[in-house]
Amino acid sequence: MDADAYVEPKFSCICASSTNIFYPTNSGYTNNIQSINLIDGTQNFVKRSIYSPSCMCLSLDGQELFVQTSDDDGSIPSYCFDVLNAADGTYIRSFGQRGLGLEHIRGPNGIFGEGDEIFVSDGYHNRIQVLNADGTYKRTIRNGGLFFYPGDICISNGELFVADTENDRIQVLRVEDGTYVRTIMGRGIGPVIRPTAICVSGDYLFVAHNNRLSPEKCVQVLSIDGTHVRFIGDDGRFSRNIGICVSPDGRELFVGDTENGNSRVNVFKV
Repeated sequence: MDADAYVEPKFSCICASSTNIFYPTNSGYTNNIQSINLIDGTQNFVKRSIYSPSCMCLSLDGQELFVQTSDDDGSIPSYCFDVLNAADGTYIRSFGQRGLGLEHIRGPNGIFGEGDEIFVSDGYHNRIQVLNADGTYKRTIRNGGLFFYPGDICISNGELFVADTENDRIQVLRVEDGTYVRTIMGRGIGPVIRPTAICVSGDYLFVAHNNRLSPEKCVQVLSIDGTHVRFIGDDGRFSRNIGICVSPDGRELFVGDTENGNSRVNVFKV
């Protein structure tokens, strides 16, 4: 599925509803949020002039899109996320106060909604911030201070999966209280380097690299306990995969592939 309309897709992050894939497009320092209709392939702008978004997700009902943002000129606003109407991009509100305090966020790299909570990986502070549904601060997960610039996050069956990017591993914690459960692919345990994009579907965990030097340039599939299952795209089809997500029904895996103008969304059966 090619994604070449309007401007160059960036695929630093992608998310999917039952009918659309959402992704940022690259236009210098200013980006837009664009969508591809999964039924007829049409493309539409959802939101213009978002400055370099690094993460986004849909609300559980698919009606709202949470987008990490800063001002068009690159200056730092008071809040980290804009909430947009997923259908037409209408601005609804902002949340996630930026700053250095316990209740603040700085350098968000991942966001995931679960129940009445919103989980945000706070890269600058090496922690996970848990917010209420309205975006107000609720609690902090630090994992004993063992995160090092956490990236993407996802949740499945009461477990929080954190791409602990600079530690070359995935940390698994309990959603309820942040208690440590296990480590997947720590240094010396597995081959994946700098895991920044992750998602879960059923019994499988999908992990993408964000490392230009990595020879694999593919998505690794593991069981939930971390056992290697297979690779997707290890036939050289990817230039550089960055954003990954699964469809709401868990049947398809979307991989954003961006490098040297060869930008596209690859779709695989899970």
